Formats: sequence, C-alpha cells, structure tokens
Amino acid sequence: MVLSDIRSYCAETGKVSLQELANRFDTDPEAIRGMVEVLVQKGMLRCLTEAPEGGCGKGCCGCSKSCAPLAGMSDAVYQWVGRSRRPLH
Repeated sequence: MVLSDIRSYCAETGKVSLQELANRFDTDPEAIRGMVEVLVQKGMLRCLTEAPEGGCGKGCCGCSKSCAPLAGMSDAVYQWVGRSRRPLH
C-alpha cells in the first residue's frame, strides 16, 4: 500500500471512511491515518467528521486542535476534493 493507491481509491469512491480504507488495504485504521492526513494537507481530501468540542471548528484541517481529538476515531469520513494530481513525495 502506497500513498498513490490510497489517493486513487479515494478519487474513485468520492467519499470514504477511515475504516473502509483500512478494510480495503487490509490494515489497521491507525496505520492508514497518517497517509490520509498527508492527502488532507495537500488539499486532495477533506474530513467530513466534525471535530469534537474544543476543536478549531474546521473539521480535520491538520491543526493540532481538531485532529488530536479525532485520533482513535476510525469512523472519520473523508471526501475527495481532487484539486491536485501532483506527484506525491
């Protein structure tokens, strides 16, 4: 499993949960979360799961306020926004 595989799957499905990705790539949700966050930070995915109280209110935007409380949530849902097709590094 590489980042481009996850990107391609998300682009195909349009909307996917962390648990679905973990099932698709036969891994633990926590193992795939870091890769998903890279795609969020690159503007390719948007987290649709609302941050718990105390978050920044932007969903999973990559800041420590919103993402830290989401840690451990395998039901976080992500939507493909597909703005970038740049090579992943």
